[in-house]
Formats: sequence, structure tokens, C-alpha cells
Amino acid sequence: MADPPLRRRGRHPRDRGADPAAHPAGIRPDLRGGYAQLVGQLCRSGDRQLAIEAWRAFPRWVRWLPGAAGALIARLRDLDDRTVWPAVADALVAVVTAGHGETLLAEALGALTALDEAPAGGLDRPARRRVEAIVTRLAGRGSLTVPVRATLGTAAEVLSAVDGFAPQAARLLAAAIDPADAADVAQLRDLVAERPVLAARIARELPRRLGEHEPELLRPVAAELARQPRVADGLLALAYAEQGARLHWPEPWRAIVVRLRAHPAPEVRDAALELSLDR
Repeated sequence: MADPPLRRRGRHPRDRGADPAAHPAGIRPDLRGGYAQLVGQLCRSGDRQLAIEAWRAFPRWVRWLPGAAGALIARLRDLDDRTVWPAVADALVAVVTAGHGETLLAEALGALTALDEAPAGGLDRPARRRVEAIVTRLAGRGSLTVPVRATLGTAAEVLSAVDGFAPQAARLLAAAIDPADAADVAQLRDLVAERPVLAARIARELPRRLGEHEPELLRPVAAELARQPRVADGLLALAYAEQGARLHWPEPWRAIVVRLRAHPAPEVRDAALELSLDR
């Protein structure tokens, strides 16, 4: 198949650069670097629709784009942009989950948190909204590789150090940890320890992660959480305890629920009573 043309004869911006729909597999290896540079140019296009298309193509070409991280972060930091940035956020998520951005996520989120209170044409904290959007996209991804989860964990650490971003840090950390590893879970427990409302939110999101593991691998952590008196620990324990239903409530899982029904926190007790142990 012939290489997609690098069109130069028309006046439309697309005609002076690369076709954003092209795939590296369709470009000769010796031309991919040059083609990637043209995609990078389209990402900076003043034509918003063309820029959006180019950012959608960006993850396919990032390995041939020196300085790609800087370009992506710069575009995310442009708070005057109200239309292209969601495509940039999608590109960031795609690059990270493909394993090409070990430090990119932390750098991007760090850059945005630094702009949290920056004025931006009357918008309400647009940098924060971008952080939230990126975190939501990542928190919803399942079956992440160990290196990608490590990347998320590093970014969660960056967010946790910035006042006001504990919720986003917790969501990333919940996606990053191994929920069957007590040491990993301890990091999440520490982050939400004095934040029961946040713990409840994380507990609602945990079942998706827990469902990726065999219940019996989770039971030691579930039992440990259930023994703790803090409200946050009890709420997390409830999310774990629900996994017993997958096994039709064998005795060890029933014992965890019974313990939670005697928890010091009434909201934990009430929620545990709502769990039916009927097989």
C-alpha cells in the first residue's frame, strides 16, 4: 500500500500536513519520524476541529515525537482553550495507559494543580476541572499493567501533597494499588483515614477493582479492615465484604460481615446490616 500523502497542494491546514487518521503501520519506517512531526504541527493548529483530530492521533505517534510531553502539558495549561483540551486529556490517558508516560502524568497533574486558582475568563477553576477529568478517565480503566499502576501511584502521591486534591489522589491511588496487598491498601487507608465522606466515595468505586481478583485473595485484607475502629476503615471493609456474595457467603466471609455489624461507627453497622447473607 502506498504511504498516505503528505499533502501540500491545498489551502486547508490538513492539506499542508499529515492526515490525522493515518496509522504508523501504514507509513514507511524511515518516514514515521517526519510524519509524527507533521501530526505534532496539526496539534498546534488554529483550526480547532483539526487540532482535536490531531490530538486523537497523538498517542499513535508519541514515540516518534521528541518533546511530546512538553507540547501536551503546554496545551493542557492553556486555560483559554475551552474546546480542544478534552481531546488532549484523552491523549494523555491513552499515552499513560499504553505505558509510554512514566513521568508524564505526574508532570501534567502537577502543572495543572499549580494553576488551580489562576484566573481564566470567568471560568470556575478550569485547571482543577481538567485534573478531575483526567483522574475520572484513569479511575475508570480496568486491568492496568503493573508499570501503569505504578505511574498512577506516583501521580497520586503528587496530588496528595497539594491542598484540596485529596479526593483526586485517593481515586488514582485506588486504581493504582493491588487491593489484595495489605501494604498497598495501607496507603489508601492513610489517605482517607480522617475523611469518611471520601472513604465512602472510594468504597463505592472499589468493587470494580475488587472484581478483578479472586475473593479469597482479598479476604485477609477484608478481615484486617473489619477489625479497625475507624469509620473510614469500616467503609472500605464493607466494599471488601460484599465480595463474599460471589462465593455464596461461606463462613469466613459471614464472620467479616457479623464483625462489621458490631462496628463502633453506626453508619458502618447500618450498612453491614443491609447486606443479606442468604445464600
